[in-house]
Amino acid sequence: MIDENVTKNFGFFDKIRYLFFKPSLFFDKIKEERGIKKAFIIYLTLTLLIILLLYFVPRFFTPKSYRFSESISTGIAITLYLIGIFWTFIYSFLIHIIVLIFNKSAKYEATYKAYTYSNIPFMFFMGITYLFTLLGNFFGISILFLIGISIGFFSLVYSIFLGIWGLSNLHNITKLKASIVILFPLIFFVLWYFSYIFR
Repeated sequence: MIDENVTKNFGFFDKIRYLFFKPSLFFDKIKEERGIKKAFIIYLTLTLLIILLLYFVPRFFTPKSYRFSESISTGIAITLYLIGIFWTFIYSFLIHIIVLIFNKSAKYEATYKAYTYSNIPFMFFMGITYLFTLLGNFFGISILFLIGISIGFFSLVYSIFLGIWGLSNLHNITKLKASIVILFPLIFFVLWYFSYIFR
């Protein structure tokens, strides 16, 4: 049974902490959260921070002659930001179609929350991954580059794990069915990508 007062006070930093250290309790609390507004705002904020990181940090490590112009850099940053936001709705819709096969009464907002919240660790560590790989390339220290790649890989795996856990919890389906929902689109896109590259 979830304490309603605790759920109401389940703020930004509480969510980050629970996602990393208490994922099962996190999704229990999220069940009490109505709509997608809070999930959307958190994703909006984290995406903005990542885009700002990608925009400003390279300026300290990249010679001016290798940079894009201000207008092009700004345009790329804004485009990436908008694509990242719209993608949450599109991809959530795609996996929700699969969810409906296992639970016909499933609601889209639950799928959106499961997908969006499960991506927070990946988004959070993507900035760290980027910094390590950038520093590794700039200083010629391969271990930093490898650390960055490793962090990115494990954060992706953990986010997939959270997505499975979240869908299972919020839609009351088994972990196996949730795994199919999460992994099927990923496998499909990977196979499509390689078939396109090697055709």
